[in-house]
Amino acid sequence: MKRGTQPGMVRQEDVAARAGVSASTVSRALTRPEMVTPETRRRILEAAEALGYAPNQLARSLRKQGSRTIGLIISDILVPFHAEVAKGVEDLASEHGFATILCNSGEDPREEMRYLEVLRGFQVGGIIIEPTRGTAQRQRIEALVRSGTRVVEVDRISGARGVTSVLSDNLGGAASAAEYLLSLGHRSFAVIAGDTSITSGKERLAGFQGSLERQGVSLDPRWVLSCPNTPEGGYRAARELFARPGLPSALFVQNAQMMSGVLRAVREAGLEIPLELSVVCFDETQWAALVNPPLTVVAQQAYELGHTAAKIIVESMERRGARQKSRVVRLPTRLIVRESCREAQPSRPDAPAISGHSRAR
Repeated sequence: MKRGTQPGMVRQEDVAARAGVSASTVSRALTRPEMVTPETRRRILEAAEALGYAPNQLARSLRKQGSRTIGLIISDILVPFHAEVAKGVEDLASEHGFATILCNSGEDPREEMRYLEVLRGFQVGGIIIEPTRGTAQRQRIEALVRSGTRVVEVDRISGARGVTSVLSDNLGGAASAAEYLLSLGHRSFAVIAGDTSITSGKERLAGFQGSLERQGVSLDPRWVLSCPNTPEGGYRAARELFARPGLPSALFVQNAQMMSGVLRAVREAGLEIPLELSVVCFDETQWAALVNPPLTVVAQQAYELGHTAAKIIVESMERRGARQKSRVVRLPTRLIVRESCREAQPSRPDAPAISGHSRAR
């Protein structure tokens, strides 16, 4: 408690001074939490607790607002895919009278942990999260579920028990890319896999490789490169690929962020797509149809991922007292064929012929 201040005498102005904000910001933080940033509200809550400011009023405010508030932790809000997920969440929440608190982890497990604590302090009714790499917050997420907080994971899986996950059909989408390239006669492949400690990347690699193996074609691990899921990561991985002798005839890139870096490396290397290299990207973006040549892609339903995750949270929150049933919801992907692939040429190095018949798409 502030020195020289009697219990019950602390004012909003005292909290504001300690937190370094205005009194009106303190009021908004306690009554309309969606109108201030999570970091600002965290400072205000800490200041209020330290000063002993109206604990009963504060608790009532948290309960009242938390019951109609959803926390959303996005891995990188600057990436169009994740922004579309966030838009889907916000639209559904708004339709049902819920506020959304948006947090950006920046793919940093430490930031993710901090925001989970911030949202727990807000006593939000539910949390939608795109988990960072690995299973860094599994135990923390399970503790939230045990405490009664509804949690839905979107795009990725942490492995936490009691959590519903809303995902793209990564296995099927990647398999459709492999099947299409096989139908064009390609037998040698490279993959820019990105960060396979993230479950979506792991699933896409497994789906692509599994489809090849079902047709008797092996994926040489020397041509599978891991890298950060960023334009710079894709650029460096592609440069490494293009510097090696015997480049395969087809390349599968596991997200659009890396694909933008790959295109830069393609230009610098003087390669022609699809004359010298057929390319498929897992991700549709606004620019995929505008580059030359337009890219063949596996399209996800990013907006629907967010919309579906929010619908599950809202329905669960409105069934007060009912336990959240964990399940996995997978939304279908779609192969969009454009002009970045061609039939394999006889002069390119090929693996043994496919057993059975290729399934044309």
